[in-house]
Amino acid sequence: MPERDSVTYNALIAGYAKEGLNEEAIKLFMEMQSLGLDVSDFTFQAVLGAGIGLDGIAFGQQVHGYSVKNNLVWNVFVGNSLLDFYSKHDCVNEARKLFYKMPELDGVSYNVMITAYAWIGQTIVTAADSEVLVANSLVDMYAKCGRYEEAERIFVKLSSRSTVPWTAMISANVQKGRLEEGLKFFSEMRRANLHSCIIRSGFMSNVYSGSALVDTYAKCGSVKDAIQTFEEMPERNVVSWNALIAAYAQNGDGEATLRSFEEMVRSGQFDKAEKLMTQMPFEPDEIMWSSVLNSCKIHKNHDLAKRAAKQLFNMEVRDASPYVTMSNILAAAANDKCHPQMKEIMLKIDVLSEQMEREGYMPDTSCALHNVDEDVKVESLKYHSERIAIAFALINTPERSPILVMKNLRACADCHAAIKVISKIVGREITVRDSSRFHHFRDGICSCRDYW
Repeated sequence: MPERDSVTYNALIAGYAKEGLNEEAIKLFMEMQSLGLDVSDFTFQAVLGAGIGLDGIAFGQQVHGYSVKNNLVWNVFVGNSLLDFYSKHDCVNEARKLFYKMPELDGVSYNVMITAYAWIGQTIVTAADSEVLVANSLVDMYAKCGRYEEAERIFVKLSSRSTVPWTAMISANVQKGRLEEGLKFFSEMRRANLHSCIIRSGFMSNVYSGSALVDTYAKCGSVKDAIQTFEEMPERNVVSWNALIAAYAQNGDGEATLRSFEEMVRSGQFDKAEKLMTQMPFEPDEIMWSSVLNSCKIHKNHDLAKRAAKQLFNMEVRDASPYVTMSNILAAAANDKCHPQMKEIMLKIDVLSEQMEREGYMPDTSCALHNVDEDVKVESLKYHSERIAIAFALINTPERSPILVMKNLRACADCHAAIKVISKIVGREITVRDSSRFHHFRDGICSCRDYW
């Protein structure tokens, strides 16, 4: 062949190895390196297959080092080939070390290790742990052989437990003189059977039975079971929420506690949420009170909103959001139109709207989130905060003077398009600082080029 590349060498090395011509295969591999050809995972698989037929592991160790140097040892196919090489040379310890270092394992990895251990008369716990029958038998076997740690390690991973692993763990603890641990397993078994009994009897549809189970799991430290029971409940009340939040709090999961609390206030259970805050094992923080305040805005609970805002103000929160939210709540409650220039501002907005229509402006009603008629959406867009601020500025500042508007939220697409047209109509430079960036509008063009 006039030209030979990596593919050619790989095919030939694999062919030699398959036919048992191991030394020829290795010579080709050495020749590849001398020519500077790229080696791949396929190359390593083929040459390690040849290495299996050699006496000793020196060559395989060299290939292992070479694969590390080329950052291919973490490739699952190369890793499996090395596992196979070491195991077939009875170097199970080296294989085991590599196995536990591999970042990715597949069925081949496990099969190689199982075969290696079986060959020297040992057993390894592999992915078969997840198979209930096999795992149950392993728990029973380890317990009867006095290998309690291995038995417990498999037991805690079991997703479904029959009487076999429960009995094995209880017996193992009693045999080792760990009577309290044995009693604990017995109590857990009865609790698990109680849950099954409740499900079979149809009592899970009863909110009090479900809440009692959540509380039971929480007090036994089984947060995972408490969460699963809570999620399976068709109906939840404050007792259910309290039990779940207590489960998180008692087991040190503060973030999950806060998430559950937020869900509670979002559903409008304010009196119960406020009562719960007084009973929690820690002081409500800024996040919890902010959740209450934001939910009060949605559910129009003005009294609690005032109390939540007061708590946030006392915390001296630097963020302006609580002040803005409280201002909006109070304004909405009073339908606030008490500004002394309100009529002038509304008139200015109407005049601008007519001028904008003549310039070809079309309202983008997708920015109006309320489920109302199209004409109502168009009307609501006119009174977005930045447009009211611009109308106020146009009334109270000299002609041609620049206008600066600052807001804490991102400007919607419709307001962005509207302000471009307004800047052209009034002949002023208008700067709007929203949560994203500064927008400099001049002669119908924005500095962001409509990308923000």
